[in-house]
Amino acid sequence: MKDLNNHITNEKVFDILSSISENVLIINSLIIRLLNKLSTVLQSNGSQNYARVLLLTISNILNKLNHKESTNDNLKKFVPRLLSLIFENVVFNESSVIYQDPIALEFTARSLKKIITEAGLSHHQDTLNNFYKVSVTGETTNDILSKTLVKPISILKSNFILFSLFTAVLGSVDKFVIFPISSRDFVDSLISVLDSETTLAERQATIQTLSLVVNKWFKSGNKEDKEYLEKIFVSLSSQVESKSTTLSQKLKSLELIAWINKSLLLKGDPLSDKYRSYLVSLLDNPDMSLLAPKCLAIAIADAPCFEQFKKAGPFGKSTTFNINVRPLYKQKFFDTLLPVLITKFKETKGDDKTYLTTLSLVLKHVNKEIVIPHLNEILPLILSSLSVDSNLTTNEHFGS
Repeated sequence: MKDLNNHITNEKVFDILSSISENVLIINSLIIRLLNKLSTVLQSNGSQNYARVLLLTISNILNKLNHKESTNDNLKKFVPRLLSLIFENVVFNESSVIYQDPIALEFTARSLKKIITEAGLSHHQDTLNNFYKVSVTGETTNDILSKTLVKPISILKSNFILFSLFTAVLGSVDKFVIFPISSRDFVDSLISVLDSETTLAERQATIQTLSLVVNKWFKSGNKEDKEYLEKIFVSLSSQVESKSTTLSQKLKSLELIAWINKSLLLKGDPLSDKYRSYLVSLLDNPDMSLLAPKCLAIAIADAPCFEQFKKAGPFGKSTTFNINVRPLYKQKFFDTLLPVLITKFKETKGDDKTYLTTLSLVLKHVNKEIVIPHLNEILPLILSSLSVDSNLTTNEHFGS
């Protein structure tokens, strides 16, 4: 009970610290002190919850920085200390209270994302290069570490749990930085990782990494990139349709199709039409009709890895710098999908709920401004569905 009370008291103190951290000098001082405290807690094998709360508080305090306050110094001084401490305890020290802890890594990823996105774009290339060298090629010392790692890391062979940090870095750096190796070769390696045994958290982070690479470093006008993605599509769709493929592999292939579709849709790549059309065709497949609606919804669902960050561009106008995204991609997707769902629903005379399920899932991720022009088309479908037993919750979108 004493430990519980101490934990609650600590959380309250950290909440107070977060609430009063408004000045950049105070913020920088506090995160260093909290990092020192985290180091002490980890060295003494203290509470896992305490270590997590410290990492969460660091992230919350960093979020108090506004867009006018540069994090260049944090990138050079704070990040190396943070990453060295995290690598040591999450990857190497099996007795650490945060060994292989995905929650600790998630809070660390949030801090990384904030520091990188608020740093000057001129620092982003070196940041990506250094993080790649440490986490992929096995460098044990460089500018992104404050001390030498005890042994090399390679997230393409093991330590898949670190993909959450890699995703945070990829999603934060300027989209115009050069990827350290061939993006197609790297995607090949990621697909190999996805074919191996991974936890759910590791798999999700790896897929998001792949989706970010396709969005940022595959060029829409590049012939080789297009041919590669078409080849991937043929391979994945064949696995989904093959009778000899296990259900587990079908699900993995379908999930990958959904996330590649998302990366292409965001930047308006014409190839996304092919991926989307295939997912729509699976609505008619009894074996896939439960999964296809969710895969279509992934395309426009907001994902943390694709969070948009902006900086002042030409003529002082703020532009998204970290991902390739078209302003009206959700509207285009919805305007294209809706007529198909309506037609399919009418053809089944309302007996097949798959199309209403898809509509319900998609409606959760689009603004009312996109939906209102189509109310006359949507309402008859919703009203007709009231006569059948359904778990759909379309009122969630319109009721507020």
